[in-house]
Amino acid sequence: MKQIRYALALVTVIFAASPATAETLIEVRAWPAELSGRLDLENLRENEFFAGVDPINDLGLEEDGIYELRLVFRTGKRTVVRLAWQPLVFAGDETITGRIGELEITPRVQTDLDLDYGRVAFAWQFLSSRDGRFRLGPMIEAKGFQGEAGFSVDNPIVPLVRTTEFETGLPSAGLMLDLEPSRKVHVFAEASVLVDTDEGELTDGEAGIRYFVTPAFAVTAGYRTIEIDIEDGTDVLEVDIDSVFVGATFRF
Repeated sequence: MKQIRYALALVTVIFAASPATAETLIEVRAWPAELSGRLDLENLRENEFFAGVDPINDLGLEEDGIYELRLVFRTGKRTVVRLAWQPLVFAGDETITGRIGELEITPRVQTDLDLDYGRVAFAWQFLSSRDGRFRLGPMIEAKGFQGEAGFSVDNPIVPLVRTTEFETGLPSAGLMLDLEPSRKVHVFAEASVLVDTDEGELTDGEAGIRYFVTPAFAVTAGYRTIEIDIEDGTDVLEVDIDSVFVGATFRF
């Protein structure tokens, strides 16, 4: 997570050097996402009971409360700093059948996948209209993942608990678009992919609209998708997460 810490330090410098007229947006989103993919963990491969079990597809992992906090800081007519933090929480509770030697057991398996996803981005929207209502430009971003996957087998004969931790920092690049057809309506979109593909693959994109009920408050709605393919040693995380989102935005 060093990349995120360095990026936060850079943001602090940008804040301090920015003019007092800079615009700040604070946004809170609810994101009832759907999860699909594969989670292949060494801790599970070493256990005979979990042979051939896919935690995401076989253990019933479902969204357990997903939200996102965002800070968008427009430091000038064409420059934007965006911070985002998003806990991705999924839980499963399934009864599955497996074998330990010659013994077949059907225990209750409880699963938790908790990931903290942090992002710091800087965009230079050099393509813009004179009135500033259309802005488009490249974006560079530091992404960081930190989290834990836990599994508990509730069985009196062969109780089992396994936990695996994830942590990685990833650089990415993409585009950021802002379109303001009126003072009340703001259309936005952004997409990014990893720069260093040796670390894995990650595509992150969204599009949405803000409607300003007052100059300082807006309601937000849109669609978000994340595709993750990350290897941490012998552990593999491949997930697709997407859904519509709704939220509230405060402008200062």
